[in-house]
Amino acid sequence: RDLTYIPGRPVYRGWDFGYAHPAVVWAQIDGDGRLCVMHELMGNQEYLDDFGMKVLSLSNEWFPNADFRDFGDIAGTHKHSTSDETDIDILRRMGINCRCQYAYVMSGVKTINQKCGTMVGDYPTVTVSPECPTLIDGFNGGYHFGKDQQGNVSEEPKKDGFYDNLLDALRYLVIHVWDMVDDREWDDLK
Repeated sequence: RDLTYIPGRPVYRGWDFGYAHPAVVWAQIDGDGRLCVMHELMGNQEYLDDFGMKVLSLSNEWFPNADFRDFGDIAGTHKHSTSDETDIDILRRMGINCRCQYAYVMSGVKTINQKCGTMVGDYPTVTVSPECPTLIDGFNGGYHFGKDQQGNVSEEPKKDGFYDNLLDALRYLVIHVWDMVDDREWDDLK
């Protein structure tokens, strides 16, 4: 399905922080209430200042004049041992106001699974564009539950240092859009 930017509707960015593979996904809610994930970006050994500049540039290219709403990992509010700034402080300096709040991993995973399995018309409530190949590969098994030495399946998805970054970025966006907002705010998100 071709997912096209709808001018006048907010564009949501989900952020996963870190130096090894910072990640962002861009999404919009369409007229039928589906979350349409339109683009992805994953950095490689990259500081947030540099990665953030790429995100701003691509955001302006793909979504001119959009109203961006940003959501990220609660860890972005913690100071690093090498700096007095948090990841949220760095983004704020760049003009990005990123909302963060704590949520259990499995709460977000369950919400995404439920929304991917719920149809609105001919498409799932969460629809991912072909422009997101790494995210799609993650959904197709790259992001999965690991096993311990006894062969027991873990209670949370495996942190592989690659797929988990984009899937976590999506999870932070989804928990804000569906799990953490009340009905009044939901009307504002559309």
